[in-house]
Amino acid sequence: RADFLNLQLTETANKLSERNCVELIGLLVKEGLLNVIYTTDGKDIITEQRLIREILDEIYANGGRINIVDLAQHLRIDLTYIE
Repeated sequence: RADFLNLQLTETANKLSERNCVELIGLLVKEGLLNVIYTTDGKDIITEQRLIREILDEIYANGGRINIVDLAQHLRIDLTYIE
């Protein structure tokens, strides 16, 4: 565990560019190794697990209830993924 913490705290000399990250994610999606959900504006992609976490956070932030149409608009996700 300590080795992992030290690894996280060290500076890396090699970093992936945003373009390389997009290409890598695209390749993983194409190969069926990663399932992603694209936002309605096309600027972001998220995993299903992240979407579930964001939905739960929004429900909690709104006192336990939120209209799903409002939720879809706020998260910028198509309503079909939320239903």
